[in-house]
Amino acid sequence: EGNPAIIITYSWTNNSEETTSVMASMLEQAFQDGVQLDTAIISDAGVYDSDIGMKDIRPGTTIETQCAYVMTSETSIVEFEISEFMSFSDELVFMNFDPTAL
Repeated sequence: EGNPAIIITYSWTNNSEETTSVMASMLEQAFQDGVQLDTAIISDAGVYDSDIGMKDIRPGTTIETQCAYVMTSETSIVEFEISEFMSFSDELVFMNFDPTAL
């Protein structure tokens, strides 16, 4: 639809003892101005691979995975966080992105 979007690429290692996917193991979220962003649909396969997060990965394997979000502002910081899906832990990994510097 032509809305501004951000694609975040990161490495993920399956540290479990079972074959699993990023989608089944991790919860990814992005926020701008304190509000959760919607997932973006990007059809350009040369820029974005939406399927990699659904592929099963054997224990000990590392892959590059991506997620994409529709931004609500082209100037506000994007706060990205990843946590373990279905976990009782409050641990998460986060990183902030400045769209004006991208």
